[in-house]
Amino acid sequence: MAYAQDGLFASIQAAKAASPGLSAKELALNHGCCRQTISTVVRKQTGTSFRHWSATCRWDVAVTLLRDRPSMSITSIGSHVGFSTVQAFDHAFRRRFGLSPGRFRTAPPPVAPNATA
Repeated sequence: MAYAQDGLFASIQAAKAASPGLSAKELALNHGCCRQTISTVVRKQTGTSFRHWSATCRWDVAVTLLRDRPSMSITSIGSHVGFSTVQAFDHAFRRRFGLSPGRFRTAPPPVAPNATA
């Protein structure tokens, strides 16, 4: 059973990477199981709730796109990670990171604490 759950989790991760806004219900429909199975597998693999893990996935993708795809609009990034409006994305991003997505995009990347020049 653990092997099957590992495979399911890998498939869930791939689906979330491609479409970060997918809900547990949508993932369950796509994987032929129930929403609770998705939540249980995520909790067993990550030690956290589906909701928390899903939010982390969304933010990871948003940050990566802001840094690596300067030609992609902030509206498109927000939509890609599951926000219905750019205002909702901007508001949530500011709450999470303390600055707007546009400001984040142009800010220098943080330096690792032990980085040497």
